[in-house]
Amino acid sequence: PTFVRPASAIPEAACRETVAKFEESMGFVRKSVGYEKAAEIKESLLPNKLESEIFAKEGYCGVAKYLKAKKLVGKSAIPGQ
Repeated sequence: PTFVRPASAIPEAACRETVAKFEESMGFVRKSVGYEKAAEIKESLLPNKLESEIFAKEGYCGVAKYLKAKKLVGKSAIPGQ
């Protein structure tokens, strides 16, 4: 039998990828300016409290939509976005 990924898993994977790209960018910032300054920058772009609230309500796709709306990530793989 072949495994077929449910349609709902495809957008979730795209959302996770979008969030991962943002985190990867923040990793570059950490290496460039140091952990403390990078934490300040991330907090100004995506406050931890807000990120937690969005994630609790909407998961990765909610966070990905926020990042895209704020233009914190490039073109998204999120269908319909």
